[in-house]
Amino acid sequence: MSRIMSAVFVLCTATTTAIACDDHHGTCEIEAWRFQNTMGVLTIEGSATCNSGRAMIRLYDGETYLGNAIGFVEGHALSAVATGIEASDNLSIKYSIEPM
Repeated sequence: MSRIMSAVFVLCTATTTAIACDDHHGTCEIEAWRFQNTMGVLTIEGSATCNSGRAMIRLYDGETYLGNAIGFVEGHALSAVATGIEASDNLSIKYSIEPM
């Protein structure tokens, strides 16, 4: 299980470097992120360039839109949650972050 989570983390981090940030407000960007999908609850955690903000994250499987996650940046740490979404290893994100 540990190897699977490590592989997912590597895949997710590699994926984020290829995805352009869009619609972010100010200069806050997500630097790195990973996700976990447990019993219909998708959690995203990561780091951001700003100290605080409200994050709206759009979730995609390839080109297919899956839904939204809502979260916050506090102390440069991102935490977001979405329910009812089953994500594959191909999960990608687009986001906007409003300063707080």
